[in-house]
Parts: sequence; structure tokens; C-alpha cells
Amino acid sequence: MPQSPERTFPVYSWHREGRRPNWPISIPWTLAESVYDGYVAKFGDHAVPLEDIARLGGFSVSEIEDYCPNWMKQLENYSFDDP
Repeated sequence: MPQSPERTFPVYSWHREGRRPNWPISIPWTLAESVYDGYVAKFGDHAVPLEDIARLGGFSVSEIEDYCPNWMKQLENYSFDDP
């Protein structure tokens, strides 16, 4: 049975190929940490802290795809309740 995450991370649905309304509006915080690892690998000492990125609106779908290409596969383990 899929597990429900306790904490989520915001996602804004901008994508380099255009806005897609079917993207999630949030992802599990643990997945955001995986995305952040790729972000830090690219920006190093200039990386903004993960908590600050969340406060600023999160990662875009394009960033998630760039920094964590298997993110959709990881989401299969989670279920999200509609608010």
C-alpha cells in the first residue's frame, strides 16, 4: 500500500515545453531532497538552502526533471489526498 508523506514540498507547474495542468502541486519532502542533491551538484556553494526554495515556491517541473530524472518513478510509492 502506498505511504502518505508527512511533509510535502511545493512544485510550480512551469515547464520549458509549456504549462501542464496535470503536474503535481507538491512532492514528498524526501523526493525534494533528492532533487536538491542534483541542484547542489550544479550550483555548489551558490545553492540556495532547500527550506528557502520551498518558501519561494519550490522547484519547477523542469528543474525536478533536470536534477532528478527518475522522479515520476519515485512518486509511484506515494498517495496524495486531495485537500
